[in-house]
Amino acid sequence: KNEIVGFASRALDNSSSSVKWMNPSDNELYDKSSILYGLNLAKNAIAKRNRAYIVEGYNDVIAWHKFGLENTVGICGTALTDKHLKMLKKLTSKVTICLDGDDPGKKAMLKYIPQLISMGFSVEICQLPNDLDPDDYSRKYIEIDENNKDLEFEKTLQPYISNGFEVLIKEKNKGDELDRTNGIKEIVKMITKIGDTGLKNIYTKKLT
Repeated sequence: KNEIVGFASRALDNSSSSVKWMNPSDNELYDKSSILYGLNLAKNAIAKRNRAYIVEGYNDVIAWHKFGLENTVGICGTALTDKHLKMLKKLTSKVTICLDGDDPGKKAMLKYIPQLISMGFSVEICQLPNDLDPDDYSRKYIEIDENNKDLEFEKTLQPYISNGFEVLIKEKNKGDELDRTNGIKEIVKMITKIGDTGLKNIYTKKLT
């Protein structure tokens, strides 16, 4: 409804002991499990383009909106919840996840793929080069675009986007025979949770 529900803060001290970002505390207005930053501005674009970009931080959302990806929302460093996904499912069935390029960000993306697929989403993973986060990447784009004014921001992302299910299979198919067997069992369990029979058959064939 375009009404303020809380204020986030950022530490100006960059020492390792300080917390970089602090979200609002949960209260009657702010519930982090059901808040997607920027959704009030992004919902029409998500429905129109039939895709939502999910990023991690406030600056990531602001930067990508600035460069034309108004269908971007942020989880603000918290977990992606079923409440978040139910809100998005009303607008689209396609999502592209682009979290920070550090190890926690990569682990989170792998964790969210089964959750999204189980709820019937088509999932893509965007892994930006040199472990850049979306905000930092947008700053690099400014440098690139000085030499090519017709270069669209979204098109520059395409080389870094992969099918989420294929990424998951590749990850779960690592290690020795036992590791791979257990990994495939996890994927099978995920597929059984998909409610749509057509989608379930598609993923079963892909896995086979």
